[in-house]
Amino acid sequence: MSNRITKEKAKTIANCFALNGFDNRVKTLIEVGYKPSYARCGLSSKIYDNILVKAEIKALQDAQSVKTELSIESQVRETKELLKNAKESNHHTAALTANDQLNRHIGFYNADTSAGMTLVDIMAVVGINVTESPQEAKTG
Repeated sequence: MSNRITKEKAKTIANCFALNGFDNRVKTLIEVGYKPSYARCGLSSKIYDNILVKAEIKALQDAQSVKTELSIESQVRETKELLKNAKESNHHTAALTANDQLNRHIGFYNADTSAGMTLVDIMAVVGINVTESPQEAKTG
């Protein structure tokens, strides 16, 4: 199955998708003229897999990133900086939150990558000493 979508149609889909916040695929397809029953079925994902549609969407997303100076890399850098600052100032809750956001962003909590990670492991990663229990700390 080759490209059945014209460049103009791909551009229309991408523009509408951008207006919907790059979020609502079904609404976008209905707005550009597809039947609601088709837009809601699994086959509609083929439209977004189309090379022309992908290229148009990527171009709009890249333009938006440049316009807002927001990118995945900048978000990761900023979150790492927040994590570093929180650790240095002993703001443990903020450090855990920043670390959690960073891990979510990179997909750390996906089922196949997070096996065996506990809260104690996460706390150790952000530099919180958890070698003593609260009772040991009080009595020791």
